[in-house]
Amino acid sequence: MTGRTDTSTLDDFGDAVIVVTGGAQGIGAAIAQRFVEQGAQVFSFDLQTPAEPRPHVVDVIVDVADETSVAHGFDIVRVDHATIDALVNNAGVQRVDATSRMKLETWDLVVSTHLTGSFLCCRAAVPMIDRRGRAIVNVSSVAALQGLPGRAPYSAAKAGLLGLTRSLAVELAPSGIRVNAVAPGHTRTSMAERAFADGVLSEADIVQRVPMGRLAHPSEIADVIAFLAGPRSSYVTGQCLVVDGGWAVQGMIGRPAWV
Repeated sequence: MTGRTDTSTLDDFGDAVIVVTGGAQGIGAAIAQRFVEQGAQVFSFDLQTPAEPRPHVVDVIVDVADETSVAHGFDIVRVDHATIDALVNNAGVQRVDATSRMKLETWDLVVSTHLTGSFLCCRAAVPMIDRRGRAIVNVSSVAALQGLPGRAPYSAAKAGLLGLTRSLAVELAPSGIRVNAVAPGHTRTSMAERAFADGVLSEADIVQRVPMGRLAHPSEIADVIAFLAGPRSSYVTGQCLVVDGGWAVQGMIGRPAWV
């Protein structure tokens, strides 16, 4: 893709083929839904499947941290589609504990799912990507930008994703493939709701730190990912868009009365 694109197709993913990892629930499900609404065929790579089939979404059981499983997933895509238009690396897990008590297998699980899994999927996807200005979008986190106690492997993996994003952006730019990242803030997902219920996170404390005064809705993250995967961002690569309601830039708790 060179120069400006016909504006009539800017929001159209008609006939596009998109692979979304971790697409069965939460932010991933919202991402899949957004692409479907814009006309795409979506392949969701996840260890879970939704209770009900989703129109225009093919659910494929894939462990993104396993090289053979990733290869099998892309083989399924290749049966009907020689190329894909975008890859969204969203699959992830969270484990919370003090670093001094954390077991190596816990570290390995989190890092391999977020970071190694994204590498494996990128490596498999690049030869299939339709090289007409299409994209890879990696889902990082504000945890890559802030110190979050008890989440060392998660923060490390999400920060590593930003490095992977920048390296691939430079590597793939001559091929016309753009690579960007999104760093969501606290988002109202089932995982967040469980953390609130278990006392691992306090919604009141989080909201107090967010200048916009609320959590994100998964669809708000999906909107930004669709932007980065589409032609409206045709001259954007190697970047990270933070979508957190201002959480990461909040310099003080609360708001002075004179503001």
